[in-house]
Amino acid sequence: MDYSDRTSSGNLKGNDLFNIENFLSLDNIYDAIVILDNEGRILRLNKRGLQLLEYEENMLAGKSTDFIIEQPDLRKMNPVEWLDLHSWTEKKTSVRAPSLDASLKTRKEELIPVDLKIVRVNGTDSGQSGYIISATDMRITRQLMSEISEREFTMRKLSASESKFSKLFLFNPTGILITELGSGVITDVNPSAEEIFDMPEISLRGKKLEDTGLSLTDMDFDTLHERTQMEGGISETNGEILTGENYVKKIRLSTTSFKFESTARMIISISDITENEKMRDKLQRKEKLESIWNMAGSLVHDFNNVLGIILGYTSCLKTGFSSVSKEESVMQIEKACLRGRELSQEFISISKGSVLEIRPCNALEIVNKTVRFFSSVKKDLNIKISSPDNLWQILADKSQIMQVIENFLSNAEEAMGHRGDVEITLSNIDTYKSEGKNEIENLPPQLGEMDGRVRGYVKIAVRDFGYGIPEENLEKIFDPFFTTKPGGHGLGLAGVDAIIQRHKGAVTGRNAEDGKGAVFSVFIPAILKANSC
Repeated sequence: MDYSDRTSSGNLKGNDLFNIENFLSLDNIYDAIVILDNEGRILRLNKRGLQLLEYEENMLAGKSTDFIIEQPDLRKMNPVEWLDLHSWTEKKTSVRAPSLDASLKTRKEELIPVDLKIVRVNGTDSGQSGYIISATDMRITRQLMSEISEREFTMRKLSASESKFSKLFLFNPTGILITELGSGVITDVNPSAEEIFDMPEISLRGKKLEDTGLSLTDMDFDTLHERTQMEGGISETNGEILTGENYVKKIRLSTTSFKFESTARMIISISDITENEKMRDKLQRKEKLESIWNMAGSLVHDFNNVLGIILGYTSCLKTGFSSVSKEESVMQIEKACLRGRELSQEFISISKGSVLEIRPCNALEIVNKTVRFFSSVKKDLNIKISSPDNLWQILADKSQIMQVIENFLSNAEEAMGHRGDVEITLSNIDTYKSEGKNEIENLPPQLGEMDGRVRGYVKIAVRDFGYGIPEENLEKIFDPFFTTKPGGHGLGLAGVDAIIQRHKGAVTGRNAEDGKGAVFSVFIPAILKANSC
């Protein structure tokens, strides 16, 4: 609102604004207009002012300026002094009334930020004088300014982020490709990727992934794109790159999806692990050789002990040594031969020399037969067996599974001091539940790696109530030659693991959840119907 349209004396032209006829014209102004008398008391507000402050007409008449205006200087000064300090008059040099940041107090005690302009008015015919205050609502303006400021801040952050990404992309020791998600067309290549592919950027850009010499070990390219799109990325998968010189590089890669310019894209991080794989192969060969030598030494030692017993008692029989009866000599020789046979069976079980006779079998019958045989010798064990009526058939070698169960029972007996309770639980495990999720907790991850066509397994769990497995040994109990038994050779559980692997199953060992004893479980591929052998 421009107040410069005045007479030379500073008086308003025409009728005084304090007259009601002239004041009505101010109702068409968007700003709030407040008319004050000489003492700073409110005379009138225009319609916009009443709407903004939520008052009815004449409700504010006679109220002091500070009743509706909040401003730091006004708190410290008399309203008239404050008005004179900040108002415009013809005596002041500025052409327009100066702006003043303040707030209007609504009827609900809310504060509305406004831009104030105050003009001192001298009356003419009526002799009235006072002040006119124009208040512009600044909420929308400040919101726009805030949004502009936030946008500028976001743009600066984006610019900084782009700069960081550019440096990360260019100087990253890991090879990085950016492709279109779906088509696999390469759009960007960093220098490390050029080195890994042994190909310049200009040759890689525009090619499809499958045309670069890259092949995936664990999946095809369609699966790579689908999983990246559905899951947001793949944490790790393996592959190979055939370079121009027919040199094969082993690589490990991960992917992440993102959108750029409304196009779905994929970042592929590639690491060359060729040398690492070579070192790992060498280490594995060295460990295998050490295992073979350890195995040979252990077996030679045990067989020497067996042969020593046989030779000793054979000598007693030949010489007729009086202190040892013929019956005792024969019994000790037989016992040593059985021990030798046991060693041979354990050695065969961890090797690949034995031939499995796989056929449909009833797991419950195998367990019952093993328990009857074991209980006839170990009479201080109380073995309880539980199984569902609809137990599936398993595909197994009966004698080998019996050996596995017997090994678990022997371990349970030793863990409990040769007496106590043992629980054997059989159950069906369906790996293709409705909703596509496996509902079985602690299912061994290696099951999925054995044979993708296997749908179900029969789980046989043997639980004892002994001292359990020390935490530090949990990851080593199936390692060949690992044992905590005095005089043990550590082939028992290693043999169990080898047998179950050859059955395309899995074996686990853990402590019971209640902290009392251990639980050993085997998962054996099943035929999804309950029949006898």
